[in-house]
Amino acid sequence: IGTVVACGAGSVNNPMLVQPGDLILFNRYAGAELYYKGEKHYVIMSNEIIGILDDPEDISLDEFE
Repeated sequence: IGTVVACGAGSVNNPMLVQPGDLILFNRYAGAELYYKGEKHYVIMSNEIIGILDDPEDISLDEFE
């Protein structure tokens, strides 16, 4: 689970469905890890996003860990 910091505009055929501040669910191995100003970030493609969450308390990932 992570928070979108920034995103592109998308395209005509592939509109961007997330916005900065959205809480998203993505696969453990999705994206590329990078450090920016000492903080860890991930660059994730839009097709790697599993879903947009309203409330992180609504989902339980205990059975998958």
